[in-house]
This record gives sequence, C-alpha cells and structure tokens, in this order.
Amino acid sequence: ISLLASFIDVLYLWPLAGVITLIFMVFMAKKYGAIAIVSCLGIGILLSAVIAFMTANQWAKPLPVDLAWTPLDQALINQQVAQGKTVFVDVTADWCITCKANKVGVILQDPVYSLLQQSHILPMKGDWTTPSEPITHYLQSHNRFGVPFNVVYGPGAPQGIELPEILSTDLVLAAIEQASASPEKSSVAAGK
Repeated sequence: ISLLASFIDVLYLWPLAGVITLIFMVFMAKKYGAIAIVSCLGIGILLSAVIAFMTANQWAKPLPVDLAWTPLDQALINQQVAQGKTVFVDVTADWCITCKANKVGVILQDPVYSLLQQSHILPMKGDWTTPSEPITHYLQSHNRFGVPFNVVYGPGAPQGIELPEILSTDLVLAAIEQASASPEKSSVAAGK
C-alpha cells in the first residue's frame, strides 16, 4: 500500500485494499468454509498481539530523520567538486525495494549517516519514482538503466566512483574517503 501511495490517493487506496481483502476472504470462505477463515483470523490476531506485547521493548530503534537531500543536478555536482566538496548521489525510487534496503541498512545508519551530514559533503538525490527525463539522462550517461544507482564525486574522483547496487557501509566509507582526497593524495594512493 505504501508503494502505491505515490501513484494513488490514500483516500482511495485504503478502501481499495479493504475491498480486495474482503473479496479474498469471501473466496477463501467459499473454498475452506467460514469457520476456517474466522478461526485463522482469530488465531492470527491473537498471536500478533501476544508477540507484539512480548517483544515491545525489543523492537529496532526508529530510523533517524532523513537527510537534507539536494535534487540531482549535474552542473551543481561539477561546481561543488571544483570547490573541493564531496557529493554523494543517490538515484532511487519509492517502488524500489533494493533502494529502500540501502537507505535503511546503510545510508540512515551510522557512521554513514553522520558522515553525510558533514559540511564538506553534499547528499544529492535523484527521485525516479515517476518518470523523469533529467534523471533518465543521468542514468544513461553512466550506462545504467535502473535504480538503485549511487555515485560519489569529489576532488579525488571528479568523474565519480560508482557503487554497486547493494551498498555496504565499508564500500560507501571507502568511496567517500577516496573521493574526498585531494588529487595529489589520490594519485599517491593509487601508486601504492
């Protein structure tokens, strides 16, 4: 439902979900009988309540507030890199499960989250939830045709360091460190 909320008004989406659930339950009742459906629902609700009560203190901590993303802009990337800053680009979409996993598992977790908030780093997002010609052109300029896509630009990597589809904390930190290095330091590091 949350994925469809980007395309369908929530006022229509929840009633639609309710109608679909009701139709599913009617068909299940016809096939297995009403008592079986009521029993399964009752047991499911009871177990969910018991598990929620028993593990109330063990839930994962809530995610921090999302980063202050700047909209994707190639000219701004070039300008920021020329000023010695590092730019972390995240091309994503609400319907992309891997994008959400990267965000929850890496981008919004420390130490990456704290690093992306520093003044010398600009987090930049290309939201491809709905078709966007500039974002499509950006992806195609990197020979990519889908999301997720992450690139880190900086003085040590003005052409950008492309990251794999599935991010890890170590990969992101290493790319930011390499891109943030001055060109002299990055050429010395490459020679080692």
